[in-house]
Amino acid sequence: MRGVNVLILSKDPTLFESGLEVFGDTRQRHQRYARQLRERFGTGSSIRIIGYTPDNPRYQVEHLADGLTLYPTRSIHRFTFLWGVFRQLSAVLRGWKPDLITVQTPWEEGMLGYLLSRLIGAKFFLQIHFDLFSESWREEHRLNKWRRLVAIRLLKRSDAIRVVAQALKRKIQDLGIPANQIFVVPVGINFKPIDSGAEKDTYKEKISPRLVGKPVVLFTGRFYPPKNLSLWVEIAEQITCVNPEVIYVMAGDGPLFQKTKQLVQEKQLSDKFYFLGKVGHERLPEIYAAADVFLLTSNYEGYGRVIVEANLSGLPVVSTRSTGPDDLIVHGKTGYLHDLDDKEGLVQSVLRFINDENLRKKMGDAGKTRVENEFSTASLVKKLVDVWETVCGELPEGQKRNAGIEGQS
Repeated sequence: MRGVNVLILSKDPTLFESGLEVFGDTRQRHQRYARQLRERFGTGSSIRIIGYTPDNPRYQVEHLADGLTLYPTRSIHRFTFLWGVFRQLSAVLRGWKPDLITVQTPWEEGMLGYLLSRLIGAKFFLQIHFDLFSESWREEHRLNKWRRLVAIRLLKRSDAIRVVAQALKRKIQDLGIPANQIFVVPVGINFKPIDSGAEKDTYKEKISPRLVGKPVVLFTGRFYPPKNLSLWVEIAEQITCVNPEVIYVMAGDGPLFQKTKQLVQEKQLSDKFYFLGKVGHERLPEIYAAADVFLLTSNYEGYGRVIVEANLSGLPVVSTRSTGPDDLIVHGKTGYLHDLDDKEGLVQSVLRFINDENLRKKMGDAGKTRVENEFSTASLVKKLVDVWETVCGELPEGQKRNAGIEGQS
């Protein structure tokens, strides 16, 4: 049995990081995909990934367990990624033919993946992990207007599309693409919350003794324009006017880190804020454990993994309404969603949690249960391979399910 082969073109350099504390679990997750693929279609199945890496000799071809092979581009710049893919193609395709080619960026490597799929007769599976249709995203970069046009053309030519949220599926359907070609499969999160039974003040004290006994509102993530951190600080300012006991913790780094700190100083809130800077993935569980409420004020979110992490930590979430949060938060049950211009609503929802410990626990527990049931890595890995099986539905019967595993969820 030949099995099923999948070629992935990726710009995620963490695929090549082993033994390091990196944000996320990209490498391990793709090993799970490969293992699930072999269990489903037989040991002749494999995944090959051509992935972006800097031009460094330490990045070499890696043959990992369960049929996963990584090919580094060793590019002098991210802009030369496609040239690096071309250089690796002859080695990747020597004696090996993919049944499915998948990409995550729907322009550059998207165009290459599409052309390659047509040349060799493979299925083309386009993935969208962000809100391509958001005006805030379009305004981020002068090329995004043209990238969107290219992406829409590729979406209409894809054999199938994977999105991470139902709202994205609806937007793509509005382009006239049939619903049965669009599959909603979020990204599994490798996050283990604190489960020590220790009091919350134990973790607050690790950040600062001044947090002990105080309500804490948390942000984790990148400090850059889509997160709309000026709104986050404005909400903190209004909350402080009502309850000056509240403390605000912000963990992360990015181009707007200093500007956000400066805004806090201008509003004379420095004694209420703790900026932790960039923190390792291993430290995040304790930071979530120190918080009482998670606040997200993004202009848009394609998914919103920080919401999943907060929920797994038992935190209720207050968020602006956008593509990812719409799927992850059940309004009034696991948290609250508000329109971007509803600053007063965001303020009141945070205060509602701060003032009601029972409500915090009730919604925090509900969010944790929902995420554990619907967004676990194991279930989402299986679901994606289910989708691959559906997309490759014209394979000979002997190449299909090999281990008695049920089909598409």
